[in-house]
Amino acid sequence: MDVPDKIAQLRRRFAQDVIGNRVRPSRDWNKDCGAYNVHIEPDDSARDQLTAAQAGLVAAEPTLLICPADTLHLSVAWLLAVHIDYGESKQEIWARHGAEWCAQLAGIAAQHGPFELRFRWLVVTDTSVIATATPTEPVQQLRRAITASLFLPPQTKNNADIVHITVARYRSPLANNPAGLLAQAHATPLDAPSLADALVVSEELVFPSLVTNVRARLKLGGTTSWETSA
Repeated sequence: MDVPDKIAQLRRRFAQDVIGNRVRPSRDWNKDCGAYNVHIEPDDSARDQLTAAQAGLVAAEPTLLICPADTLHLSVAWLLAVHIDYGESKQEIWARHGAEWCAQLAGIAAQHGPFELRFRWLVVTDTSVIATATPTEPVQQLRRAITASLFLPPQTKNNADIVHITVARYRSPLANNPAGLLAQAHATPLDAPSLADALVVSEELVFPSLVTNVRARLKLGGTTSWETSA
């Protein structure tokens, strides 16, 4: 399978840090947190393929922290980011602005129809292992629309340009041969199509999305009405 230049460049960007075992363990794993996010969920078939890819990664590096299948998601935007201090409770900010944000997000979702994502390549970074997806433009369009339409706190910075799902993080420095983890990731066959048909607005309670509360599920290409949960 040919690897696009952008993915090859991304792999090279982190390769020396990984080979040198200069990875950054996830100190906040399974700790209480607070955040409000917008994401897209993979469908069941894509989850199964991503889970199979995770099994190969663990075989190469048993110390990895594997993201549970039901937590896998593609981040579109942060509303109130997990590691940012807003100077007051995020729950209080959400109480003031959450309904308005969800209504605006519903309008954005209504203007963007469903599309197919295809997860194709694993990339090992210094903080995680990610599964990258194509095409990127529909997700970037949603990101641009959110940035243009929602009046978010200035501390929230939505400047992500990678379309991906995080499948694993680091518990500690790598115990096995780091080059072996890279080789396993690069050799993993992955071709996981997934229909993106909704934006999910989620309150994150335990990092990384180990416990969440879905606040709204907004159908892409649907009406501007939206479902929410308390």
